[in-house]
Amino acid sequence: MLAFDFPIIALTYFGLIAVWGRARGRLYFTQKIWKTYILALIMSIVLVPIFDVNVASMIEQFGQVKALLLYSVTIFIMIPYYFGLYLYIASDAWQEKRVG
Repeated sequence: MLAFDFPIIALTYFGLIAVWGRARGRLYFTQKIWKTYILALIMSIVLVPIFDVNVASMIEQFGQVKALLLYSVTIFIMIPYYFGLYLYIASDAWQEKRVG
């Protein structure tokens, strides 16, 4: 399932550039790229449970409620990452970069 997993893994690791930029106080790429990125990330969070065969097998093995709970725990663990991305994208530094 590398063909399915690779884009999701690449999408997640690309976001580490933004987290690194936030930590270092630097702006990488453009704010528009990051807005598009976070939209794609949110779409992947919603669409993965629908199309991923691993989630389907979890539903068969554990039932719908437990599988949803396990997926929710994964999303919950990633909240600091998502929050860091949001703060990076919403930073006032992007407006300063445009002016300066």
